[in-house]
Amino acid sequence: MELSAFRAEREATRDFPRYSEARGVLRLSVMRLLAPALLLGLTLAPSAHAEERLEEPAAPVRAAPPVPRTFLFLDEPRVPAPLQVTTLSRITAASGGEGFTRPFAATTAAPGIATELGGELGVLPGVSLAATGVLGEASSGAAGARAGAVGVLAGARVSLLPAAWSTHAVVSGGYLRELSSSSGAWGRVAASQDIGRLRLASMAHAEHVFAARRDGVDLMLSAGANVRLVDTLRLGAEYVAQDIEGAFDAAEVEGMRHFACGTVSVALLGERLTLGAGPALGLSPNAPRVLGRAQVGWSF
Repeated sequence: MELSAFRAEREATRDFPRYSEARGVLRLSVMRLLAPALLLGLTLAPSAHAEERLEEPAAPVRAAPPVPRTFLFLDEPRVPAPLQVTTLSRITAASGGEGFTRPFAATTAAPGIATELGGELGVLPGVSLAATGVLGEASSGAAGARAGAVGVLAGARVSLLPAAWSTHAVVSGGYLRELSSSSGAWGRVAASQDIGRLRLASMAHAEHVFAARRDGVDLMLSAGANVRLVDTLRLGAEYVAQDIEGAFDAAEVEGMRHFACGTVSVALLGERLTLGAGPALGLSPNAPRVLGRAQVGWSF
């Protein structure tokens, strides 16, 4: 009986090598069939993922924040972002008084009408170049000014604080040409502070005109405040004191003059378009008795 079991086991294992060989051949055939497909899949997979990455929408480019013009007689203490352009057009009308018409933003103006058109270009973070042209129209009695005269203010502006702060400060300076055709140099410091809906601002301006019988330095101080009533509307008041050296120097040529005004500004299109206007009253004998100003500012 043991002999019969041994023979049966021998017969069962006799064909084992053939079965193993057959299974190996089958596996090899399957691998040969699948290898091209696997290779093709590995080759196309990176390309497919690359196409998916290319088809993904690009992240939206964030537009530069606008630089709204909320004051009429004060310099805006912010500068545009690099390659951002802002423009400002303004008309000023004054009645009565006497004095020089100067081509800078806080001019008190001589009697008559002055039209300004200016632009500013951001060249570096916190640095910009600005230029303003002024076309003046004055009565024949205005000192140093004539109808159709042209003035220029040009220079560079540098922001001293990060744009994201609620406090802003800018120093600027450059070349000026008065309506009387005299040339000069100017420097300015402007600052503002936002406190909730309230915005406070101040500016100090100094200039020297290269002409006979002119002061060594002309000084001007301005201050203002406005409050946001709604998202697009601000109401405020401003004060300008020009040639303040006249209060301390009896030999000062022009004499000190100062005035106060009320302002209203409207910001539209996400503050990229700003409209402003306001009347002013002279507070000194040689200042314009009545003065009005309107302006339009764009931030591109």
